[in-house]
Amino acid sequence: MFFERIDAYTLTNLRLRLSNAEATWHVDLYVDNVFDEVAIGRVLSSPFGFDPTLSAPPRTIGMGFSMKP
Repeated sequence: MFFERIDAYTLTNLRLRLSNAEATWHVDLYVDNVFDEVAIGRVLSSPFGFDPTLSAPPRTIGMGFSMKP
C-alpha cells in the first residue's frame, strides 16, 4: 500500500453554550464544517486498483439540552 500526498484544507466548527446563572441547565448549539468544505483526509493506493479515501463529513447543525436534577 502506498500513501499519496493530498492538498491542505481547513475545517471550521462552532459551539455556543447558553445556561442560567445557577448552571442547572444548558443548551448547546453547534455547527460542524461551517463552510461545507469538501476535504479528503486520506487516500490509500493499492496495487489492485482500489483506492479507498476518507473524507470529512458534510456540514452538520445540531442542538443539545441538559438539566441537573
